[in-house]
Parts: sequence; C-alpha cells; structure tokens
Amino acid sequence: MGWLRHAFAVRPEEAEHLTPREEELVERFCLAIVRRRLTAAAIAALETARPLSGLAAQGLYFFTPLLSLLASREEIDQLACFLQRSDAVEILCRRLESLEAAAAHSKPSKDSPSSDTAEQGVRAEGALCQDDRLPKDIPQTDSP
Repeated sequence: MGWLRHAFAVRPEEAEHLTPREEELVERFCLAIVRRRLTAAAIAALETARPLSGLAAQGLYFFTPLLSLLASREEIDQLACFLQRSDAVEILCRRLESLEAAAAHSKPSKDSPSSDTAEQGVRAEGALCQDDRLPKDIPQTDSP
C-alpha cells in the first residue's frame, strides 16, 4: 500500500526546477511574445486554457507533421513534455509578466531627454519625414 501514500501528494512549489532546455524553451517563447507586444493576450489565453494544457500537449503530438515546418521535432516534443507539467502555465505567465515589466522599465519615457535625442536620430534617418509636413495643430502620435 506504499503507492497509496503518494497517490494524491502535491509537490511543493520549489520541488520541480526547470531543466536548462526547458528554461531556454520558456525564454524563447516568452521573448517572442513580449517582442510582438502580445503579453496581455498571451496571458489571457494561457489562463483561459489552463485546464486544457495537457490536451494541448497531446494536440502538439498530433500536429507534429505540420508543425515540423516551423520547428524541429525535438523542439515540438520538448514543448509538449513541458506543457504536460501541472505548473507549466504558471511558469509561462510569471515569466511573461517579468519580461514585460523589464521591457516597460527599459523604455525611455516621453519626458526624458533621451527620448528627444532618439526621436531626432529617427528624424535624421528620414523615418518621420511625413510627420514634419503635418500642420502644428494636428497632434502627432507614436504609431504609424
């Protein structure tokens, strides 16, 4: 009856550490999301699909032939194994939040003098030449 003792055991939070390959996988995945500014959408999708993460892992195995166009078979297997972990969604969400916070702190604010010099450098390259033609009463936005 030794197996019954561990049947419903919950591992402590510190018990499972990520392997170096899993750390690399999480880092690449999260950096790609933060770079595309999809952090909020990704966290919402991850939290919504939390109960289905094991099913998503099995779906990765099913779609391996199609996904092999985007990634190697080893990477797909590694991602599927990672998603089968009970704490995978929590790890991804925490890492996304920390990368997003780091990205927000590294951006210069609009009031700082460094943003003025950066904007002048972009103007010098000709990227904002159309904004120069706008009348002064029309506010300029950061987005194109």
